Amino acid sequence: LVGIARHVRAEVERIRESLPPGVEITVARDYAIYIEEQVRSVFEDMLIATMLVVIVVLFFLRNWRSTFIAMLAIPSSVIGAFTLFYIMDLSLNVMTLMALSLAIGLVIDDAIVVLESIYRKIEAGEDSMSAAQRGSREVGLAVISTTLAVCAVFVSIAFMRSVIGRYFYEFGVAVTAAVAVSIVVAFTLTPMLASRMLRQSGEPGWLFRGFARALAALDRGYRWLLVRSLRHKGATLAVGLAAVLGGCGVASTLPFDLYAKEDMNHLVVQAKFPIGTPLPVTDGLLRRMEAEVMRHPYVEDVFAAAGNEVRHEPHRARIEVMLIDKQERD
Repeated sequence: LVGIARHVRAEVERIRESLPPGVEITVARDYAIYIEEQVRSVFEDMLIATMLVVIVVLFFLRNWRSTFIAMLAIPSSVIGAFTLFYIMDLSLNVMTLMALSLAIGLVIDDAIVVLESIYRKIEAGEDSMSAAQRGSREVGLAVISTTLAVCAVFVSIAFMRSVIGRYFYEFGVAVTAAVAVSIVVAFTLTPMLASRMLRQSGEPGWLFRGFARALAALDRGYRWLLVRSLRHKGATLAVGLAAVLGGCGVASTLPFDLYAKEDMNHLVVQAKFPIGTPLPVTDGLLRRMEAEVMRHPYVEDVFAAAGNEVRHEPHRARIEVMLIDKQERD
């Protein structure tokens, strides 16, 4: 659809150049614009997610080289999943890109587990090559089992036969593809880079020392909470039960819809006059309605049509309203 729309836009621009004076062409509807905006928005979300993941990884690993190695797992897994997209005849659309933005937090899990195992052995005094081999082998079964569990959750979406299942088919396949590629990356690229780049760290800098103090405080707080939770099992169970019941109560107040409500800078006004209204009367009333709609400051352009050719109903009218960008509206 987007490719066709771009060809149509180019052809419209070519025709505009040869129009006689006083004749204009206005595009009433172009849904490809909404698709392009949504895809662009998802790409921005993916970049933001990648930056946040890198910050969190740096906070916990407290090592620039380890963070760099873990960071490479994200583009390697996401871009590597495009091969499976091609094999399964998927396209880059809102659903698949949204799936990849979600998968960013999943694909790095395998690399972090393998990397932490390797780094722990290097800190114990092993050389980088043997640490990469033994560290990867030790956590191999755990990484594969947890990753396959994630794949089992998302691949099941592909077997849904409902309307929502058809919409989310590509979503489930895309997440599964990215997570599956992440296993290969975690057991090939990550150990190779670790064997070449990781070394025993010296005295940490002031930034990493601050991270270490923050993690130590977090560890003390978790230990305090864990001890009291185990001592007061009844209270812990009551809190968990209250959270479940409270969540169910809140869920009962939420509205149910088939699709999420989106602001696409476009709305439709439909009018029906008394049966038997002739087309000239409908057209005259429609022009008055069109003039009133155009007076609104948020309206950019309108496209009005009197009558319904398909049903032969001259008493019906339709106005398609193009609004200014939602960021410019209250």
